[in-house]
Amino acid sequence: MTSSLSFAHAFQTPEHQPFVLDGTNGHAIVLIHGFPGTPGEMRLLAASLHQHGFSLICPLLPGFGSQIDTLTQKTNADWLHHILSTCRQHRSLYARMTIVGHSLGGALAAQVAAQMPVDKLVLLAPFWRLDHILWTALPIIRHFIPVFRPFRLMKPDFNSEEFRAGIRNFLPDANLDDENVQQQIVSFRLPLAVLNEIRTAGHKGHAARRRINCPVLVIQGNADPLVTPSQTQTYTADWPVAQYCEVSAAHDLVQDERALSQVLPLIFAFLNDGAQA
Repeated sequence: MTSSLSFAHAFQTPEHQPFVLDGTNGHAIVLIHGFPGTPGEMRLLAASLHQHGFSLICPLLPGFGSQIDTLTQKTNADWLHHILSTCRQHRSLYARMTIVGHSLGGALAAQVAAQMPVDKLVLLAPFWRLDHILWTALPIIRHFIPVFRPFRLMKPDFNSEEFRAGIRNFLPDANLDDENVQQQIVSFRLPLAVLNEIRTAGHKGHAARRRINCPVLVIQGNADPLVTPSQTQTYTADWPVAQYCEVSAAHDLVQDERALSQVLPLIFAFLNDGAQA
């Protein structure tokens, strides 16, 4: 264990790297992780899909993972370009392609599906807005308040196993019982410019719905405090191609095994509906 933090070094291990798993059924699924995640958060979902013959492609968004020190230089356009390039690189190799995005990845997945032909789209707790007046003011206030401390707003409880598990997702080696480490986490500063790009991704993902014609499955946790059910219900209400489903879960639909056990049957049914034998 360590008494100091290195966010970049925390993502050097193999599970955080981009991956490709070749399948047998000619159907590729591109997985897009969320914020502040890496391909590591999609590996349980990928393993289950791969067992059923699907090929899995999971890129690392620019500025995430081991590149976290460059995140302030990245934009929604950078993330979208990288995913589009990845999809186009693989599209001709497979008979069918589905895009699956979680949270921020859902906002990006919607943008991808609006710009290139895909067979199906799966959005897991798709992020598109926060219901707070400061969220709409981000393009302006980011020029006056350059950084904020997200963990101070969250009032972290280091005695909560749920909170500790969330921190371990991107700082697996951190000693969360060390007071120095706890203080560094509480003092972690995130530039508002990064949040503004996340806001842009959500806005553009929402607007992209009008240009998406493929079947869409939207899965929402009924106890999600970040992307709330009411937000996602509004997101899908006037979207004819979208099928909305709720599961008994919070925001994490891909790493929490209980949530994933509910999500997977919905995805399999959706992928197999109308699929060629």
